[in-house]
Amino acid sequence: MSFQHWLHHLFNPHCEQCALVAQEKLELELTRAECKSCEMLRSELDRLNRRYDALLERVLTPPQAPIEEEKELTEFKPRGPMPWRERKKILEADDRKRAEIMRANKLEPVQPITEDDLEKELAEVKANA
Repeated sequence: MSFQHWLHHLFNPHCEQCALVAQEKLELELTRAECKSCEMLRSELDRLNRRYDALLERVLTPPQAPIEEEKELTEFKPRGPMPWRERKKILEADDRKRAEIMRANKLEPVQPITEDDLEKELAEVKANA
């Protein structure tokens, strides 16, 4: 800052010409390449704005109710002491179900292999060879 400029500013603090020059300097500084910290802050602001928009969208959209499949109703079983008659009925029904399953899964008895069967099989193998 020159002495002449300093005197001019001292005697005319609100000069229109000086205000225009200051405005041009300010615009020139703003148009220059931004510093890295400004770029980082701007990118961080963009990321937070996107996150905010996503959260806002999620809050404003009503949730979709999950589709529930029809389920078979099970018999209500009370907790606590149960009368012996009811307990006996339940146990007998379980035993009948188990017996029915065992009868359905019962296999035919397996015949034991005798020496004669083995000799016949060996003779067949020799004849075919």
